[in-house]
Amino acid sequence: MYKVLMFFKRKPGLTFQQFKDYYESTHAKLGDKYLRATALKYQRRYLRPISHPVGDVETESDFDCVTEVWFENAGQWKEMAAKVAAPDEAKIVVEDEARFMDRSKTRMYVAEEHTSWEPA
Repeated sequence: MYKVLMFFKRKPGLTFQQFKDYYESTHAKLGDKYLRATALKYQRRYLRPISHPVGDVETESDFDCVTEVWFENAGQWKEMAAKVAAPDEAKIVVEDEARFMDRSKTRMYVAEEHTSWEPA
């Protein structure tokens, strides 16, 4: 399994709810367009800060959303990424992200998972 994690921050001036609403109603459809052919799973996790059990609450999170995309292998990721990087497609994605994201804060990672335990 090849899991890509994308961390996004909302554009200054947008509320968390405006960011989430736009992502779900508009931007996620772009994700469907590019990911459906190669990805196994596409989901968004919207982040709300909570108090640490032994510390203070963080009032502003570095990110508002973690998007997870699962692929069978790195080749499928590369195939999808090549499509999105094509000039006409890249223009569409960048323009849409600029409507609701602070693109300078976007981070992407490949996750290497190690499970400590699972329910029986």
